[in-house]
Amino acid sequence: GLNNQLAQISRELNLTLDEAAHLSLLNFAILNNFKEFLWFLLHLYVDVTELNEEQCFSLLSLSASLRNKEAIALLLDNGFPVKATDENGTTALHAAGNS
Repeated sequence: GLNNQLAQISRELNLTLDEAAHLSLLNFAILNNFKEFLWFLLHLYVDVTELNEEQCFSLLSLSASLRNKEAIALLLDNGFPVKATDENGTTALHAAGNS
């Protein structure tokens, strides 16, 4: 079930189960364009300083690939580093522009 998926995600990303749940909820909010829910999560549950660059890249990349300008703005306004890169040094916005 969901708890097993979150446990697997948390192990893969070296996160606590609570942190994995928050990242999964962020992905859910971005994928479904739930702006208010994304805002709520970012303001009450997510501390961007506790996320690594790969996690920031993943969320920004997802938002950019969906052309979700509001999600991108919310992430950046809440401290997500615009220069976060993947393992190849590509930023999320650059990757989305090439897709």
